[in-house]
Formats: sequence, structure tokens, C-alpha cells
Amino acid sequence: MEICLKWEASADQARQGNFTEAQARKVVSDIAQRSGLGAIEFVTTKRFLMDWIAGKEATKAKGTTVRYRYVVEKFNEFLGNRATTNLGNVRPSDISAFRDQQVKAGKSNGTANMVIKTLRIPFNIARRQGLILSNPADAVDLLPADRQSRTTFSRKQIADLMEKADAEWKGMILLGVCHGLRLGDAVRLTWENINAERRSLILRP
Repeated sequence: MEICLKWEASADQARQGNFTEAQARKVVSDIAQRSGLGAIEFVTTKRFLMDWIAGKEATKAKGTTVRYRYVVEKFNEFLGNRATTNLGNVRPSDISAFRDQQVKAGKSNGTANMVIKTLRIPFNIARRQGLILSNPADAVDLLPADRQSRTTFSRKQIADLMEKADAEWKGMILLGVCHGLRLGDAVRLTWENINAERRSLILRP
């Protein structure tokens, strides 16, 4: 009877528009405790995502976690005050709107898609932990791949690069321009690759 009276009081508050999410959490948690299940832990979106990224920083390469942290912080910023509400309140429409915002800000479709792929990871963990019923990011489609056309640098662009580069980067630029080397191949060159007598460079990728 006591539980039913609380439900009725909560329903009255909801009809009057005075029933907050915090009150709803308390009612559900009280029911669980009275049923012997213990208090239910409600996790906010911001807290869960920041805890997830903190755990990743301890196990993943720095470059990966920097990208993850950028996405998480920007998503929390996008949600605003809603980031401090229950994780289950995040909807697929939130994810797609965040994706579209990235494109409007000048990001490529590939970068916007990486945002979705990144968010799918923590939300999938939350689903497996039983904190949410489904992964909202899974319901968002990826954007079509960008169509890119690449051309070689002009002599003017090369000259501009050489003007700004330090001595080491000038060498990298010239190796790319004159020999067509990829950056990775250029940085792995040793004196064994150089034949001073023949004035040639020998590389076996």
C-alpha cells in the first residue's frame, strides 16, 4: 500500500509537470530496495563516457585515445545539460544530429563517420553491462564515402613548403618530389640506400 501511494503521488506530480528525472530515479530505486534488489545505480552520460575514456587512456595508444577523448568531449558539449542526465536518455537522433553538426562544421563524411564508430564502442559496453537496453549509435547510418580527387603539388606550392620547412623536413619534401617516395619510406632511408659514386638512391620497399 505504501508503495502504491508513492506511485500515486508521483503520478500526480507528473500530471502537474513537477516530476523530475531525479525523482523518478528515486522512486524506482526505492522499489528495487524494498524488493530486496538493492539500490539501482543510474549513470549519467557524461560520467560514463569520461570514465570510459579514462580507462582507454590506460590501455590504448596515445594517438587513439586523443581521438576518442576529442569525440567524447565534443559529444558531451553538444548534449549540453542533457549530458548530466541518465545515459539511457541518449537517442539515435542525438547521435545523428551530432554527426550532422560535424559535417556542417566543415568535417568530411569520413571524419563524421568516425565519430559514430567511436561512440558505438562505449554505448555497446553500456548495453552489455545492462545500463541501457540498446545502443543508440548502432541505429545511425554512416554517411556515403567522400569522393576525393588528388593532384600533384605545383612548383609554387613546393616552394612555399620549402620556405616554411626546417632542414629535416626539406629533405623529406625533396625526397618526395624528386623520387616519389612515401613519407614512411623516406624516413627509413639510411646511408646504405645512397650510392654516392653513381649519384643514385636505391630503395626496395
